[in-house]
Amino acid sequence: MLITPCISALKAMLPEIEIDVLLDETCAPVLRGHPLVNRVIEAPKGRGKIGKFTARLKTIRELRSRRYDLAVSLHGGPTSMILTRLSGARSTAGFAHHPAAWLMNLRAPHPSVIWDRENIHTVEGQLSILKWLGVPMPSPPPPTSLAIDPDSDSAVRSILQEHDLNGPFAIIHPCAGWESKQWRLEGFTEVIAYLREEHNLPSLVIGTPADYPIISRIISRAPATGLTDLLLAQTIALISLASIFIGNDSGPAHIAAAFDIPQVVIYEKAEFASTWAPWTNAPNQSIIAEIKSDDLCPITRCSPCRFPGCIRQVTVEQVIEAVDEVFCSAAEINACRPDRIGTS
Repeated sequence: MLITPCISALKAMLPEIEIDVLLDETCAPVLRGHPLVNRVIEAPKGRGKIGKFTARLKTIRELRSRRYDLAVSLHGGPTSMILTRLSGARSTAGFAHHPAAWLMNLRAPHPSVIWDRENIHTVEGQLSILKWLGVPMPSPPPPTSLAIDPDSDSAVRSILQEHDLNGPFAIIHPCAGWESKQWRLEGFTEVIAYLREEHNLPSLVIGTPADYPIISRIISRAPATGLTDLLLAQTIALISLASIFIGNDSGPAHIAAAFDIPQVVIYEKAEFASTWAPWTNAPNQSIIAEIKSDDLCPITRCSPCRFPGCIRQVTVEQVIEAVDEVFCSAAEINACRPDRIGTS
């Protein structure tokens, strides 16, 4: 979804341009139905060596059948670069510092060179290659955006009714890609209790089926409902209806940003916040509770986490204070009351 500002910038320059997006099949629902995307091409992974080869061949054939004028690799990984090169596009573009950059006939310098500054957000990094190619960049740059699947929206509203959630609610996402990015479950439990007791705001704790052990521990100790069986499109629809999003550095935070949902995101390192903070131009900006320790763990993907500090140093008080600040920022005219924040 962080590529949608690139799509918006291209469409603003050339309204009639056709834009296709190649995504892994598991991520395809994120942009399916987006009004600015002509086609989402799903890249299946396949199983086994023969299955993977057949899947890649099918993807390449589909790409070449489209006869593109330009193919841009924003991901920068070897597979992305190879598929970009084999797409059959007249011109292929990527960053010169990425692996296999030699496969591209247009190689952009590092984003920091293009923007002439060091601190670059991930969205700005992706926009930079379009800027280098001559696409005008509005100020501020475009926000992220997503479409809501009507069937998923209907399904989610039915789920909310089943749980007697007919008004505002909070989305809690306590999971992340690896353990060092996950805040304490006890902390989320206390924040959920605070939302219910002080703001009369119920919470939905969301995750994937693999996250069930984490979700079940939280809802067994807090007044909340757990959902771990939603499809990705349904998760998007659900988050779009929330009054606030509270969670770790993860994909759902960016989904919330695409719908201008007030949010608090907890990071393990300040540099992650500056690079991956949810991208939104809305007035209801996120309040990010960051660690400011000088002895942060250099390992980011250790599981189980062997470092006793890092993100666990974030206090419940920090997060609650951030929640209240977000509510006030998002609802000044409504006397800082979350129960008056619109749900859609």
